[in-house]
Amino acid sequence: MRTTVQLGAESLGARAFGGLAGRLSNWGRWGEKDELGTLNLLDSASRRSGLDAVRDGSAFSLALPLDAGGPSSPQRGGPLHLMVATGSDPDGPSLAGGARFTDDYIIMPLQCSTQWDGLAHIYYGDLIYNGYPATSVSSAGASRNGIEKAAGHIAGRAVLLDFPALIGWDAPRRCVITPDDLDAMCTRQALTVNQGDIILLRTGSMALWKATDSWRTFRSDQSGLTFDCLAWFHERGAAAVAADNATVELAGYYSDYFVPLHMVGIRDMGLWLGEYWYLEDLAAACAADGRWECFLSAHVMPITGAVGSPVSPVALR
Repeated sequence: MRTTVQLGAESLGARAFGGLAGRLSNWGRWGEKDELGTLNLLDSASRRSGLDAVRDGSAFSLALPLDAGGPSSPQRGGPLHLMVATGSDPDGPSLAGGARFTDDYIIMPLQCSTQWDGLAHIYYGDLIYNGYPATSVSSAGASRNGIEKAAGHIAGRAVLLDFPALIGWDAPRRCVITPDDLDAMCTRQALTVNQGDIILLRTGSMALWKATDSWRTFRSDQSGLTFDCLAWFHERGAAAVAADNATVELAGYYSDYFVPLHMVGIRDMGLWLGEYWYLEDLAAACAADGRWECFLSAHVMPITGAVGSPVSPVALR
């Protein structure tokens, strides 16, 4: 029987943290100058297998609307959309021949809605992924592991793992998802995760938001992964993991590490993590015909030196 877990009730311990970090480290695996991390596993073969998953050409957006009503935390805030030329401006800009135009700006945190974390986003021990110094990230941006290095890379086979379908709850509240759960989802869905796959994890957090119409409830009661799920992803050669919650892992589950999966996943493994992905429509389609794979296109915005990027992912079936 699943129960709501108490945050901060479990101790991870420095030995368990450091042991897994050392065992899963990909530093130097793809060369001392690598800045792509696990995206190196997403090769032409994995992209072709993604294309093979497309049957009827149906398309699903996995992005939330990018507006002030989104899921961003109070610390970050949401996007500010500014219209600088509109159809209501009597003295607005015009061009020869009578043409007139509208124009707008957006000011926003790059990680306030559906997004990718870059490999310069998390550091500890004064180092970021592949041993680059944390000082590589300055007020000028990230000179190493900037998000723009991933431009054009994130497209290939994706598989959807459906946790609410496994446990029989439409909107689970603050459950931990373990490696055994990942195995059980694969078994239930008759699904094999291959090297280079992008894993889409439906934790049920977006279903919780839909049921409550509250981002505050979403943030306080979301479900997420345990730290040891990193070994599961490493063993299967996952290129990236994107989830429908705010942090992929269950942040605050451990008393001594707030986001250990981010720390080891991003900094040591070079694992790409996506957050705030909307997977409800795709999950319904997959459940209807029993096909849990798709071709995913989810490219970063090549913002030079950025440590995260908004994304508008599209899944093709």
